[in-house]
Amino acid sequence: MSFRDDWPKMPDGRDFDGRHLLTLVRSGNSPFQDKWDVNLLIQEIEENLGAQVVDIPFVSKGSNNYSCLLAQAAHIRASLYKFHVPPSFASAWLRERLFEQKPESFPVPVAPTREFCVALFTSKIEATIKNVGDMIGWEDDHNTVGPVAAAAKQSLLRLIPHIIPTGDDENLLYRFVIDHGDFGVHNISVTMDANNQPLATSLYDWETGCIVPAILSDPLMAVTVDLVTDEDAAPAVTRLSPVVAADELEEFATWSRLCFEALFREAPDYKRAIQAGKDARHLWFALRDWRGDDPEGYFGDLGAWAEKRMKELGVTREVD
Repeated sequence: MSFRDDWPKMPDGRDFDGRHLLTLVRSGNSPFQDKWDVNLLIQEIEENLGAQVVDIPFVSKGSNNYSCLLAQAAHIRASLYKFHVPPSFASAWLRERLFEQKPESFPVPVAPTREFCVALFTSKIEATIKNVGDMIGWEDDHNTVGPVAAAAKQSLLRLIPHIIPTGDDENLLYRFVIDHGDFGVHNISVTMDANNQPLATSLYDWETGCIVPAILSDPLMAVTVDLVTDEDAAPAVTRLSPVVAADELEEFATWSRLCFEALFREAPDYKRAIQAGKDARHLWFALRDWRGDDPEGYFGDLGAWAEKRMKELGVTREVD
């Protein structure tokens, strides 16, 4: 149930305790009465899944349960962020677990430093956009690097040193972090505890797991929408349906706020890394999210963004 719905009452006026709904429905005593046809829902489930509903042990308001579950998910995410990645593990697996297209090697040793982060970006762009006429993306797409993408590559390479922060907090920004890559309730095992509250017990499906500098870590939490942060680490929501009711938007915003309040309370350095790396993160996620379509248009736009940012940052064009 939505947190805005009135909690149902039993025929005698008592609040429904959430238990034994199927038994109540079958006996004609549904606490939802004419507001929600539970029998119709059961019928749809049984017809579409080819299974029989034999029990509905507990019903609760979704928002209350989500608050509890989101707090636990945030704890898992904070624990991942704070986990110390052994140097040998990072050296062995960072390149292997990168999203496509991968560089064949790095020009400097894998290390939690600004120098390596710059090299990571440079190598990733060089691997993604090669020379004019070379293949770009995936073989099945039959795309080649054109003049616009090639020009964008040069703009991006010039921008990189200016968007990777310097200063005294390199240990905070460039330490290695394990990212799950598909973090959300769909990949978390959940059971009910003794108080009939959701209990997260494990995180699974590590197919897209990777190792990144903290400044590039993605805190996205997938539920029915994606709970994300904006460039200033403020809670936000993406992956919305084309039509969303105002009360749903409010509920989603509440989920995002609860999620990131809990996450940053346990891992305050995470918030600092997000704020410090806004341009670097924009570029990294743009490289990650490209799916091979229209490389001239996609990287042309990214190159235009790079030129705009360099102008705003006061970066002067090098003269040969």
